[in-house]
Amino acid sequence: MELPENPKQPRYLSEYNKPVNRKIKSREIGGFFSIISFLSSFLPSKKSKLNSAIGALLHGIHPMHVESVSWISERKDLMYFFFYFIALIMYVRHIEGVKFKWMLYLNICLAVVCLMGIIGLKDFSLDFLVKGHNVSINDSVIFSVLFILLAAAIVVEFKFKKIELGLFYVMEFFLFSLLSKPMAVSFPLSILVIDFLLKRDLQFISQGKSWIYNQFQALIHLAKEKWMFFLVVFLSGLQTILIQVGVNSLVFTNGYTVTQKFLIACYTFTMYTIKAFYPTNLCSYYPFPNLTYEHYLPSIFYVMPLFAIAIVVIPIFLARKNKDLLRIVLFGLGFYFVNIVFFLQFISSGKTIISDRYSYVAYFGIVFTVIYLIHWYWYKSKAYHIVIQGLLAVVCVTLGYLCYERTKVWHNAGTLWTDVAAKNGLEVDLPYFNLGNYYTDSGKYDKAYANYVVLLKLKTKEPLVFRNLAMIYGMRKQFDSSFYCFAKALQYDSTDATIYNNRGITYANLGKFDLAVKDLTKAYSMDTSQENALVIKASILSRLGRYSDAIIDYNKLISKKPKESSYYLLRGNNYLGGGNAELAIHDYLHLLELQPNNNECMYYLSAAYHVLKNNANAVKYATMAQAAGYKMPDGYMNTLK
Repeated sequence: MELPENPKQPRYLSEYNKPVNRKIKSREIGGFFSIISFLSSFLPSKKSKLNSAIGALLHGIHPMHVESVSWISERKDLMYFFFYFIALIMYVRHIEGVKFKWMLYLNICLAVVCLMGIIGLKDFSLDFLVKGHNVSINDSVIFSVLFILLAAAIVVEFKFKKIELGLFYVMEFFLFSLLSKPMAVSFPLSILVIDFLLKRDLQFISQGKSWIYNQFQALIHLAKEKWMFFLVVFLSGLQTILIQVGVNSLVFTNGYTVTQKFLIACYTFTMYTIKAFYPTNLCSYYPFPNLTYEHYLPSIFYVMPLFAIAIVVIPIFLARKNKDLLRIVLFGLGFYFVNIVFFLQFISSGKTIISDRYSYVAYFGIVFTVIYLIHWYWYKSKAYHIVIQGLLAVVCVTLGYLCYERTKVWHNAGTLWTDVAAKNGLEVDLPYFNLGNYYTDSGKYDKAYANYVVLLKLKTKEPLVFRNLAMIYGMRKQFDSSFYCFAKALQYDSTDATIYNNRGITYANLGKFDLAVKDLTKAYSMDTSQENALVIKASILSRLGRYSDAIIDYNKLISKKPKESSYYLLRGNNYLGGGNAELAIHDYLHLLELQPNNNECMYYLSAAYHVLKNNANAVKYATMAQAAGYKMPDGYMNTLK
């Protein structure tokens, strides 16, 4: 495609006033390539792929997108982004009249997969909570519906070739994106904005009508042809709301008035925009603002509507004299807005006012506008070339450096929450809580203690903090402080079995066995998965000579894990200690079936036979134990002679 002779009149915009008969040359689909393909669709120059690659690079190395890539749980962002842009590319090609013949073969493969799912997948289901009731859609229903839809599309392709399935194929990739992450609900709005960019609204302009009426009429017509997209979005949104409400993570006011929610939305919109151009002081946790004593937001929130209006109005004002450039700006702002509007905290979901990952798709609207303006000025005058090249070099190097530095923050939980603590100070307690737990799990108890002390100063009521502090005090032999923390932990959560379990261990280390048995019994009765509590309790009972009680506990352990060899040895020892050598021998022999080379078991088996005065077997197993490397008690072999 040739360059436009007059850069003030982009050729592609003019072409969309006429029937379109144009092909997208670039068909790569993948992370950066999906953006390259999409941008190449709209840049008319021979270097459109180069310009698009620059756009993909700017998007890819933007520091705000590190979260989506580094955080393993958010890799779904990459999946939804991937399918989202494939669907956008296919939509543009569908408008151009391109046929997707390859979709027939893809649908055949997907139909086979659905059949396999119907036959072989039995444990998959979609589960969500509705007003306290669990609702489940099993695998056979899901795959049967998908198979019917795919089979219908295949039949239409074979038998009714005149039927246009372009939008259905776009819908497929939209569904892939939506299944990857519910954030894809913005897709129907995105393709409406693309319709505006491609001047499809001009098809519905009526003479003698006002501009507002014409645009509204065009919007209605364009939305009607996408009714199935909006239906899917409605159903998906309904399910998402039910799930979020079921887990109490969706909050409509979050303690703020409606006016304050509006101010917060203006703040988030402004901050997302600022961070697009000035991505510094990024954080993985942006807390909601605290209200003042008079129940007001911080003063900065009250000026944010002015900034939000300026972000929208100023670009439109600057581009107002050129209708085509104005359409570019409106598309960029529109794409950005429809993909960020659901995360402006009108309805609060989660604990953060801003999340870097929510900008992943939305920033394409900004990147698109920037790249087109670069393209515009590049061909407007050669005098701009050096300036543009220099600015691009500086921007790419700066973004690359900031992106690299941001990846260091996401190295592990320690670096991540240390960064959050440094940027929020004592405003929030979550980073100190997570750091304390991270260092506790890593065995770095001094660092864990330092973070838990901060939480004490913040007057935390988190039982896990007191439980872990109690354990740290116990390791430091500060038992008074340890038991005080255990008491505080139980004060805030008396249903946590691990607190009783850990306090029981502390009592056992102090030799207070009766108190230890009491706590360990309580822990296991509350949560039978606390197997360690039963093991320690049985060991204490055995040490106290309460063999029959210990055997009861080992019976429970063996019933839970019949292949755990150590339990047979310990139960056998208690049988032997309680004077029942026959049952002890039975356990020892079973253990040797599991572990034929267990020399300790051989020794105790010898001792059991010795109690029964079966010296032949006693000598036999004692000799085997000694040959296997077991250190026999002094003089034991002589007692067998």
